Amino acid sequence: MSGETLAASVPHVLGKDAYAPGAAYAYYNWMTPAEFDGFVGYLDSQGVSIGKPGTDGPLVLAKQSAAKARSLQADVNPMNNWSKVTVKVTGKNGADLAAIGDALTGKAGEVVTATIGVRNNGPASLDFGRSDSVITKIDVTVPPGTTAVAVPEDCMPLEGDQGDWRHAGKPGAEVYRCYPGTYIAVGEEQTVRIGFRIDKVLPNATGEVTINAKCECEGFTADTNPANDTAKLVVNAVPGGGDGGQGGGGTLPLTGSSTALIAGIGGLLLAAGAAGIIITRRRRTRFIA
Repeated sequence: MSGETLAASVPHVLGKDAYAPGAAYAYYNWMTPAEFDGFVGYLDSQGVSIGKPGTDGPLVLAKQSAAKARSLQADVNPMNNWSKVTVKVTGKNGADLAAIGDALTGKAGEVVTATIGVRNNGPASLDFGRSDSVITKIDVTVPPGTTAVAVPEDCMPLEGDQGDWRHAGKPGAEVYRCYPGTYIAVGEEQTVRIGFRIDKVLPNATGEVTINAKCECEGFTADTNPANDTAKLVVNAVPGGGDGGQGGGGTLPLTGSSTALIAGIGGLLLAAGAAGIIITRRRRTRFIA
């Protein structure tokens, strides 16, 4: 096709999980096969996946007016190879974020680990990647008679209505603010694991997990069901004497591995295929005896 000018029409289809009212965004970048291979190699070196290729048919290139023939080479000005699409999404399609609590049992001196966080009940996914803001805040009140001794660096002591970033992951606080990622899909759970040492066995020692904190700060503010924004964190629940961590409409996590906190980097449509780039946030945990 040397010397020819080609054009393509790329449709943009909104998913049923698109948040509304709002806006959807997409980016297109045109590359030669060699450029694309180089880009994928760079992402691999950074530990980033290019995502799954598209499943639609081949992209049709329509011949345009003739252009001067030139030898095969990489684009001398790749900065103008990008196209951006902005779609205004009308209607009403919101999201219900629910707090995830836990129920733990142990003896005095033991360290028990809680898996707590947030789940998106849908019907819309939430993506704050463009503003690089977290979807919500997960506030954790430590149950009485226990001490938080193993805290991930996604969590930090809460001072007033702000997290103390200088002491992220610091054990021993009474209240923590934990941060999930910038994107959460429908049905996804984003959780953190905190180890609590049982200093004194107190039946039904109850802490709390709260999302969507009411403060002058970033985060989701249009939850369709605020009733489940709080869940209980119970240590040594007594049968018939507590709700097993279900208080306030909150829920316990499902059995199995916790879902890692993730941060989305947005979507790229590359070489006529859509590629979502996701980086898994590395977490370190500090521990005290």
